[in-house]
Amino acid sequence: MAVRAIAIEDDEAVARLIAQVLSSHGFQVCGTALTGEDGLALARKEKPDVALVDLGLPRMSGEEVIQAIRQELPKTKCIALTAVDIPARVLGALRSG
Repeated sequence: MAVRAIAIEDDEAVARLIAQVLSSHGFQVCGTALTGEDGLALARKEKPDVALVDLGLPRMSGEEVIQAIRQELPKTKCIALTAVDIPARVLGALRSG
């Protein structure tokens, strides 16, 4: 059985690329979302094994999304994605789960 994954990334082209890479490596991509709110709704609906979450999301931060997913869907593993090298953001993501 393939690992079920979602990607939450505000750049649509990057979200598509992540989905393609995951699919090419045998993951079952259940969907992508461009905002934290939509990503959280997608996670609730699909209950994926893995959620790839951009930390730099508009309105609802990636850290908040990770925290909500970890609280509501404890079996879902979260992987934080970021292009920003700010230690506080990385620590915030780790604290979020």
